[in-house]
Amino acid sequence: MNNDANEVALKVSFDPSDETLATKEKMLNDVAGTKTFRILASIEEENTIEFMNYIRFVEIRDTAVLLEVMNIYESSKRHDKEEGYKPQKTPPINPKVEERTLVVVREICSKQLSRYRTSLKEDQELLKKNDLSYNIRNAILLRSGEKEILEYMIKFVDKCLPLFSMPLKQVRKVMVLPSHNEYIEYIKRVVIPIMTKAEREA
Repeated sequence: MNNDANEVALKVSFDPSDETLATKEKMLNDVAGTKTFRILASIEEENTIEFMNYIRFVEIRDTAVLLEVMNIYESSKRHDKEEGYKPQKTPPINPKVEERTLVVVREICSKQLSRYRTSLKEDQELLKKNDLSYNIRNAILLRSGEKEILEYMIKFVDKCLPLFSMPLKQVRKVMVLPSHNEYIEYIKRVVIPIMTKAEREA
């Protein structure tokens, strides 16, 4: 990516039909609303990590898992006990939740991408023109930068989601391939630990 200064605003909302929503609101000590994240084209950038952490919490549908998450949070002792749980601090939990998290990341990014009237390729062609005004060129640069981030995130999901259908031994081999090299930190930080844990508990 050559436009790391660009960012795109993405909203994450709770599902009103979620049967664990009341439990989540107790944990939050607040109403489960919508939160906006401004992310960059990097899986390891703080806002992107918090964006995925938040989705991870939203996608948990098991009260036992929520209790596990809350226990981890409370044991960290890095928060004011008067405050509620911070979804953006939700750690990787298990393969099932992570798979759902990735699916939702792709859904959010695909939906945002579909709102543009032009494609990234069309914007890149427009930028080759020499008769664009300063304002129009900047507007195209801005939206094309947003699209690059969205396409980056969709590609990330497309590459990493299939890992959860592989044996752990194969994941370790795939992670060092050129096709997955730019996601290796996510694979080491998230995929390998939760798959290893799941394998031990099986």
